[in-house]
Amino acid sequence: MQKPVAVTGATGFVGGHLLASLRATGRPVRVLVRDPAKFDNIDTNTEVVTGDLDDRAALARLVAGCGAVIHCAGAIAALDRQGFLAVNQTGAANVAKAAVEAGVKRFVLVSSLAAREAHLSDYAASKKAGEEMVKDIVAAENLAIVRPPAVYGPGDRATLPLIKALTGWRAILPGRKDQRISLIFVKDLAAALVRLADSEQAGGPFEIDDGRARGYSFKDITQLAGEAQGRKIGLTLLPRTLVALAGFGAGMVSKLTGKVFILSPAKV
Repeated sequence: MQKPVAVTGATGFVGGHLLASLRATGRPVRVLVRDPAKFDNIDTNTEVVTGDLDDRAALARLVAGCGAVIHCAGAIAALDRQGFLAVNQTGAANVAKAAVEAGVKRFVLVSSLAAREAHLSDYAASKKAGEEMVKDIVAAENLAIVRPPAVYGPGDRATLPLIKALTGWRAILPGRKDQRISLIFVKDLAAALVRLADSEQAGGPFEIDDGRARGYSFKDITQLAGEAQGRKIGLTLLPRTLVALAGFGAGMVSKLTGKVFILSPAKV
């Protein structure tokens, strides 16, 4: 019988598709879930462990006897840098330590393309810090680091609003129309993670995408959408100062209310 694959972040967008891809291979899967009552994606081949990234006992149960760990959990929004680091650095390190202590021979860390430019935002810095921390814990021959770009597909709530804004009757663009973005379809990313979990290929960071050189400009996306719909999509460029003001406003509201927004001063 194959050893289980342990997955964190299975209740999230990418993690949910990863879980489906793993099930398609027939591999037993063990997932970490904070609230089992909110997790209904269960079948007979999936074992649920209750806990979070700070729960050392739960992490030990999660990885015990597993052949691989795919760490998908992460924070894409937080009130401040410490909020990002608590999940994307410390949380990743906790999972890595548990895996090493359990003798797991394969660890796949899902990072972010943002980590390439760690100085640009607190999120990017936290993902880079997570990579470095995990590299200090997991033996190089057992570790694969993946840096996905913007991920889209069924269930997406982060990239989809941007694409919808670019493909409606008139595209509303923040800043420059030549601003570029790399993309990957979520099912392709999930398939790549499954292959890496079963592979002996180590190292990275592996910066995977849909294969389009230099990605897409916002103008490219509107043109492709227009061609698919048989019409021309107009462009409206928002001044950078207006976008920066919106980011500043979101940051102020976050501080006052404690509510986390994906839009922030660092992201504009």
